[in-house]
Amino acid sequence: MTKVGIVIVLFKISFFENSFCKNLRANQKQYKSLASEKELLKAYKARGFLALYRNRNSEARKFFQMCYSLSPQDAKLCELLAIASLRENDRRGAIFWMHQAHLIGLARFYKMVKHPFECSNSLQNATCPLLNTSYPVVPLEIDGHFFAFLIDTGASTSIVDKKVAQAVGLKEGCPSELVLSNGKRIQGALSILPILRIGSFAIKNVPAMLIEKLKPLSSGAPNSFHGVLGTDLLSRFNILIDYQTKKIVISKRAMEQGATFLSGSKLLAEIPFLFSPQGLLLLKGSLQSKEVFFIYDTGFGGYPLEFNQKYRNMFFGFSVPARSSLIFGPVAIKKISETFSQLPLTLEEREEIPIGGIIGNRLFSRYKVLLNFSKMVVQLYGQKN
Repeated sequence: MTKVGIVIVLFKISFFENSFCKNLRANQKQYKSLASEKELLKAYKARGFLALYRNRNSEARKFFQMCYSLSPQDAKLCELLAIASLRENDRRGAIFWMHQAHLIGLARFYKMVKHPFECSNSLQNATCPLLNTSYPVVPLEIDGHFFAFLIDTGASTSIVDKKVAQAVGLKEGCPSELVLSNGKRIQGALSILPILRIGSFAIKNVPAMLIEKLKPLSSGAPNSFHGVLGTDLLSRFNILIDYQTKKIVISKRAMEQGATFLSGSKLLAEIPFLFSPQGLLLLKGSLQSKEVFFIYDTGFGGYPLEFNQKYRNMFFGFSVPARSSLIFGPVAIKKISETFSQLPLTLEEREEIPIGGIIGNRLFSRYKVLLNFSKMVVQLYGQKN
């Protein structure tokens, strides 16, 4: 090979190496950028979920929108943004994100709902009797007719029996599905309650789901009901359920211990809760110093406390005395039975929020129970000595 040929070959090799190194450095930079984007996306999602569970919806929207800027094709993100927007009463924002999440029927429905959950009077509190049942069932008025409705923290939206809907002239909207805290799926159609009256409160434009043959709490007539008030409505107020005096108080403001309807009562426990994207209340407890959360379902008619099958070994791998260390604030749960339930598959369980099971209505029925959404706690009151 001539000297010229050798020089040309060496030049080609040198050029190839330089090009290869440049491409390699560019690829490495791109991979680092992709890795950092994935890390950012993961961090923003975690912050967004934490804010949403704490009902800090403005903060949740900020972090989920950051996620959306990195992953605009993620329909689940758009659905979470729609949920946070609805909780903040931003109907237009919710409709936009529903479209982005391809929830077209739901978006069309909310276009028809003007000012959802509008309370049309200036009163701050409303008192209503509890009907003679072992559950928080209240009388309310729809279009001049009176019905019995269950206060149900295990339902994310309000439910109305179709016979009631026909009686008051409600129109059926798009088909929908609701998954209850026990995993049961309910098929129905969305509708709008123009106005419902509970005590002295008149609440306008309440989204509800119409279903066939709403199953009563039991076969006995005293425990039957015509509809359900879900957490999309309940979470806009603070709700005091007084099982002893058979009344319920709904307040727009935070209730303080000196309030008239808490006179003669002593605060016994204050249990923090989270508010899941599915609209479920998750009460914070602990077992053997391990943090665990339980769905609090006032409409749950089974055992007072049922455990998540997934954590069977966690709960019942301990001795009997150790099990009594299941506590909620200062309240210790004793005589725990080995009763398990399968949580709904649609309930996304996050690693940092292990869901241990379901708390039914009966567990706290000896107390005055205040669902304090202002402070995100369930407060238990007893009689002063």
